[in-house]
Amino acid sequence: IEPLMEIEAGIPAREKGEILHKILAAITRTLRSRNISLNDVEEVTKAVRTGVDEVLGDKQDDFYWQVEKNRLLGDSAEFGGLIGRWLELEKERFEKGWRWAKEEEPFSELHFPSWSFTVRGRIDRIDWNENTKEVYCWDYKTGGLPSLGHICKDLLAPQLPLYLLAVRSFPEYSSVAQKGGAGFVALKSEGEATLKE
Repeated sequence: IEPLMEIEAGIPAREKGEILHKILAAITRTLRSRNISLNDVEEVTKAVRTGVDEVLGDKQDDFYWQVEKNRLLGDSAEFGGLIGRWLELEKERFEKGWRWAKEEEPFSELHFPSWSFTVRGRIDRIDWNENTKEVYCWDYKTGGLPSLGHICKDLLAPQLPLYLLAVRSFPEYSSVAQKGGAGFVALKSEGEATLKE
């Protein structure tokens, strides 16, 4: 007799994270391409709800994804939840002149003189500030954040340094950017949501 398949309750963390990445990319792409200000609450709400529905698609029939959708958007008629909190944080940067420039931007053949290999990857999001000529790379995190030592010293979590190296090779930034930076968009929960520069 074959043993019964083990059933995992809920949504695997990796799948939840991948879907949230797609949702955020859909939201930023829509708002950017339609030139919608983050101060336009009605249009932002429409774009967010459309983006969530499109990415979730058939998953919305699943009970666990219904719960996850409530966590992302809030469970009342008013827009809130994790995505609402994220947009509050983004609005602060928006008011300082930052704009979303690209999402899910791939890079390949990245190398450094002392490396015997090349690296390829995808930057979750790139922001641009026209006023200060600054470029900023973001990595979305739905779990814990790595320590500064793991990022810069031990290179156990090298995404941000690699993102910055990659952006230096992008022609649209290499000639005009006067400053660059990178950080994490922490989205583990609504209460812990933060932009960690």
